[in-house]
Amino acid sequence: MKKQILSLAICASVSLSAQISTPNGTVSPTVSGNNYVGIGTDNPQVPLDVLGNASFWDIISSGQNSWIFHTPDGVGSTNLFIAPKVGSTYDWSAQTKFQNNGDVWFSGDIYTSKNVGIGITNPLYKLDVHNNGGVGSNQFAITTAHNRNTDRYFM
Repeated sequence: MKKQILSLAICASVSLSAQISTPNGTVSPTVSGNNYVGIGTDNPQVPLDVLGNASFWDIISSGQNSWIFHTPDGVGSTNLFIAPKVGSTYDWSAQTKFQNNGDVWFSGDIYTSKNVGIGITNPLYKLDVHNNGGVGSNQFAITTAHNRNTDRYFM
């Protein structure tokens, strides 16, 4: 009888004290019956509400228009790749790559109904290229690299 009571007491204490370990925050599995989970907050406002930093290897959206935000692990892998899911696989030929030096690589066309600025924060034209160089400095160049002759146009 004592063994049964002891076993029951151990099972009850384990099930009543079960929790997710969050050393720097709290977990609220349900708030007002909305079944939202909060980490670092007692009042989650969305299905998963994290107040503070979170660490992920990959973030994958769901649904028909799924995307992957991929940060490769390994030595020297410091880029972030974003690629769409086409069918059952991700289309890495249509990726956008963000490098940790600030460079961004697009594998497709770039469309915008707004102005684009290079070297200027408030572009006034569809393509506004600005360089603080003096008179005679080349601020804009269009070049072609044909095998036999290289054409360059400067403004």
